[in-house]
Amino acid sequence: MKNFNGREKGLLRLALADVLPEDVLERRKSPYPKTHNPSYLAAVKAIVRDIVNEPSSLFCS
Repeated sequence: MKNFNGREKGLLRLALADVLPEDVLERRKSPYPKTHNPSYLAAVKAIVRDIVNEPSSLFCS
């Protein structure tokens, strides 16, 4: 079902053909957030660091 009529999300596109504008229906997948974004990577590192350093964390020494 993920690959209907040779397209990713083809069944969903078919079901919404009368609802969504053509440019939305036909656009390619664009992952968000882009994991190669340095700001995103820094934010994730900070969150993980906070979790690991939390006194109640299983990772805290």
